[in-house]
Amino acid sequence: MVDLRANPFYLDDKGVAWVQETLASMTDEEKIGQLFCPIGGNTEENYLKGFVEEFKPGAMLYRPMPAAEVQKTHRLIQETSRIPLLFGANLESGGNGICADGTYFSRPMGVAASNDPVNAYRLGAIAGKEAQAAGCNWAFSPICDLDLNFRNPITNVRTFGTDQYRIIRFVKEQLKGLKDYGVAAAVKHFPGDGVDDRDQHLAVTVNSLSVEEYDATYGAIWQEVVNAGTLSIMVGFNTPLPRREAIPTAIAAGCDMILFNKDIREDYQFIRDALADGRLTWERVDEAVTRTLAMKAAMGLPERKAAGTLVPGPEALSVVGCAEHLAQAKECADKAVTLVKDTQSLLPISPEKYKKIRLYLLEDRVGGGFKDGEGATGKIKQKLEDEGFEVTLFDYSKPDFYEMFEGGVADIKSKFDLAVYVACIDTASNQSVRRIDWVHLMAADAPWFVNDVPALFVSLANPYHLVDAPMIKTFINAYTPTEEVMDAVVDKLMGRSEFKGVNPVDPFCGVWGAKF
Repeated sequence: MVDLRANPFYLDDKGVAWVQETLASMTDEEKIGQLFCPIGGNTEENYLKGFVEEFKPGAMLYRPMPAAEVQKTHRLIQETSRIPLLFGANLESGGNGICADGTYFSRPMGVAASNDPVNAYRLGAIAGKEAQAAGCNWAFSPICDLDLNFRNPITNVRTFGTDQYRIIRFVKEQLKGLKDYGVAAAVKHFPGDGVDDRDQHLAVTVNSLSVEEYDATYGAIWQEVVNAGTLSIMVGFNTPLPRREAIPTAIAAGCDMILFNKDIREDYQFIRDALADGRLTWERVDEAVTRTLAMKAAMGLPERKAAGTLVPGPEALSVVGCAEHLAQAKECADKAVTLVKDTQSLLPISPEKYKKIRLYLLEDRVGGGFKDGEGATGKIKQKLEDEGFEVTLFDYSKPDFYEMFEGGVADIKSKFDLAVYVACIDTASNQSVRRIDWVHLMAADAPWFVNDVPALFVSLANPYHLVDAPMIKTFINAYTPTEEVMDAVVDKLMGRSEFKGVNPVDPFCGVWGAKF
């Protein structure tokens, strides 16, 4: 059975007693409920009370909402439940993972590019403070995957890059930041993503490293995570089993809690059926529930529930999106923005040299996916105009047939002095490709003119766009689509601030010609 006094729980006599007594007092339905972390959506009071009374979940996950609404929802659920819940959120980039008005600090790759472990700590601390203020106590982070394949659509800027030693250092700092503010981590995605070029949310992916290669890289990272006393780990897997088999099989194999339900009544019934026919044993369920209760005890949730402090009062929300956190995000942005190349000696730019700018915004044009927040890409036009440039947007709604089929170099030169590409093709789950998709009709927005009119490219997300635009001679990676990052980019373009970022990955994607 589980050693409640050892790593990672380290429970004292009181904690051990609470776990054992709580387990002994639980009904079969309460035990089944502890095996699930359902997705919350409805915030209506009567619905939530009925949901908790029927399903008795061990945890819940809400997508970002206004902080006051999140806090109110968490409070109601905790007050309704006999056993305190874990409230999870994708706190990968800051408090915005649970509070829509929270601080979008930085994507992890931006933190890595700053090359400053202080920013990794701040990433955890800001997320922890803002989540705790809203009653969220469980972070689905840090991400300790290695981004070894630039084609992988799901790791990317969500990781600290390809250097395992930097990953270990930064993951441990992020863990410390979360822990210092009372939020437990679910480090992800065991056994390690980033080798395959597919999204494990969509297909059964393969880590093709040899055992020796794995142990020296991912294995070394995970050993550090375990040694750090991490209370939970998120396992990334996709199984071809029928769901009625997959749900109980995952529990039987050692998974203690299921995230992402479908029909929750159906999923609960799959567990009941497996217990009835012997595919799943009550002994294994008790083991899983014991570990979940031990995690809650290690976090001090029983005492906080008794004291009525699981969710703080509305006054705690003053920390969400506060000036101090935004200032720290600005500091990180200044250190993170990375000049990948400027082989045409274009920088710095000024209205005196390049008065007329053609601005291309390369963005997701199809919705979907769970992104970390709305990008601030659309604000770049005004920022450039504030610097004195005349900026014309490339109009994707009205193709310029003259420019595509009849106009040449003289026509382009008459229209603009500099082309600026700003890409925000952000990483999100359930998308199979994160690449530039040029206009299909004659690639009308592609930089065919780079040898006649200069062009620069700024990526606010995916750092690998040189694979599709190797002809661009001035390329900047900024990693996170926030206004703080965009302000830092403009300052550096204008020469008011030096580029300080380091490349956490190979931005040239192994393409020889992309370096020129």
